[in-house]
Amino acid sequence: MNAWNIVEGRESSTSREIKADYLGLSSFKRLLYIGHTKKWYTDNPSVVRIVEFGSLKLLLKAIAVDIFKFCISNLIIYSTKLLDSDWWRRVQF
Repeated sequence: MNAWNIVEGRESSTSREIKADYLGLSSFKRLLYIGHTKKWYTDNPSVVRIVEFGSLKLLLKAIAVDIFKFCISNLIIYSTKLLDSDWWRRVQF
């Protein structure tokens, strides 16, 4: 079963990854507490840039603003971290 509907499935992988992060945040709202630090690891530099600085594309900007509002309203410290290119090689068995 596909996790994204037809419209979402046609969006860029970057927008789906940012949306997945927001959905993850909102899903774990009960487990997150004031001052909790949440770090999102990604291998996509566009995700890091959009979440931290925004985007000119309205959909990406809207999702980034939703993440920002969620974190502000729940007093969560949020950051993104770009994984280096060797990361996958190091975690493989």
